[in-house]
Amino acid sequence: MTIKRIAAMAALLVSSCALAQDYPNKPIKWLAPLAAGSAVDAAARVVAAKISENIGQQIVVENMPGAAGLIGAERVAKSPADGYTFGAFNDSVMTMVPNMHAKMPWDTLKDFDAVSLVGTIEWGLVAGVAKP
Repeated sequence: MTIKRIAAMAALLVSSCALAQDYPNKPIKWLAPLAAGSAVDAAARVVAAKISENIGQQIVVENMPGAAGLIGAERVAKSPADGYTFGAFNDSVMTMVPNMHAKMPWDTLKDFDAVSLVGTIEWGLVAGVAKP
């Protein structure tokens, strides 16, 4: 048997095991560690509605604002790694917040796994024009 055939058979076995699992069999929670109505909240709700429709299971978006996202991100980090709790974060929760606190309750690289980029927002820096 060639390596390619062995790899193909292994992939088939693994994928059939994954299909045999009954996931998701309960609602999925997306924690948005920012205020309701924020860009993250709005994007999470639009994406969650479409995914819910596609997988046939409800996704509940829960806002948990506070401490610039630290509180909600901590809850995601300490949730069971069972695929039923996700975080809907913006980049500042992963980059800025850890640099604002000497002691963090979670580690960006060790306590989270990236799933998908949902969207980007372009920012620009502007200043007023000096008038003579």
